[in-house]
Amino acid sequence: MTPPSRKDATTPTSAGGRHATSADDGLTALFRELERARATREELSRALWAMSPAERVAAMWRQELALSQLREWSTHAPHEVPRAGIVGGEYMWIAMLTPEWLGE
Repeated sequence: MTPPSRKDATTPTSAGGRHATSADDGLTALFRELERARATREELSRALWAMSPAERVAAMWRQELALSQLREWSTHAPHEVPRAGIVGGEYMWIAMLTPEWLGE
């Protein structure tokens, strides 16, 4: 009896007609995760811009904004983002993490 050929009908293949591998599975999982991350960023962006400027500032002080939201806010509405009097006038959300601000 001869062993089944590598192109046996029971062997899964990818869309390109080649044999599916664990690398294909890993790549598929990676693309799914990237899609989930993109959707999450879009949701965070919508939530950010649904807030008023005062609500964004209050959320920043409560440390409720994600890093992606803070960066987006600083890029698109820099005039709204509080700045620190120390650390060279840096955005406050950055200055709040410095040893100077933390009293270290």
